[in-house]
Amino acid sequence: MLAPKSPGLNKALNYFWPRSGESPCIGVALGRRALWAVQTSPLPEKSDDRRQVDWSERIPLEFPLFEGEPSDQTMSQLARALAPLFDKARGTYSTFQVALPDPLVKFEVFELEKVPEAGKAMDEFLTWRFNQGKEESPVPLAFAHQLLGSEDGKSLVLGMALEQKWLQAVQRAFERALIPLSVTDMALGHRLHFFHDSLREKAGSGALLSFESEYWSLALWDKEDRPRFARSKWWKEEAGKLGDIPLAATVLEAERTIRSYVYSGKDRSVEKLYVLAPEEWLGGILKALRERTEGNGEGLSLDGGILQMPAGGFRGTAPSAIAAAVGR
Repeated sequence: MLAPKSPGLNKALNYFWPRSGESPCIGVALGRRALWAVQTSPLPEKSDDRRQVDWSERIPLEFPLFEGEPSDQTMSQLARALAPLFDKARGTYSTFQVALPDPLVKFEVFELEKVPEAGKAMDEFLTWRFNQGKEESPVPLAFAHQLLGSEDGKSLVLGMALEQKWLQAVQRAFERALIPLSVTDMALGHRLHFFHDSLREKAGSGALLSFESEYWSLALWDKEDRPRFARSKWWKEEAGKLGDIPLAATVLEAERTIRSYVYSGKDRSVEKLYVLAPEEWLGGILKALRERTEGNGEGLSLDGGILQMPAGGFRGTAPSAIAAAVGR
């Protein structure tokens, strides 16, 4: 996660605070030109962890986010867009989880002989690695990292980086809207968390190709279920329908990226390829993908399993917003 969970109340009061699985959760997926919000809640009279989707909403933005420098104007409009979500949650113990767009976040897995100590040493290392090739005064970054074990005698360290100014601007906007954040993570993190158990049951290395209204994203993991590579890219414009995106070019770019990853190291493979997209896009995407990959490609559904969608689903809803609406 790019921001830690809020410290919350003291231990005595936390005793009375419901667990995330027992209360409504609102997932907010941020884009450049809109945000998407989804609320889930526990299924009534169910003793397991399954949840239901209560509502979904797309909120357009007057001024684009994540372009140039954040300004008070853009943060004020984001706070205004978020305010109705606070009103909907008023009087409840709802939690809020944010999905930052994948193209905003730098993602890399480092193979190291020696892992820097957590704290200043790790921050200095990540600053150096993520700013290689930059000008003398690089943009300050906020970091998160996770140790992934080892391979061939080297330690694997997952690092993520985001421009501090944009992370702080988003946090300030939620504060202005009086919304306390529980989790802030890149959208990919929410998607992998949502499908973690089902993908682990299928075992083996794989790739997840995700389509959102404003960007596409590709994530690869190894046979040990460890994330190893991620890439994402903005669309030129927000896509309202499948025909608005350069589908053939995107599938070709994803295929080339997967091949490059496989050939870049010993014993690397991608055994299965999964696709996540708005439900009305999925059929067309799978058709184009299977034509390029000799029939490879399996669509993932956000319905079923831990989440129960309403009849007819939610057409046009950002998958990352639904994934973010399931508490961690």
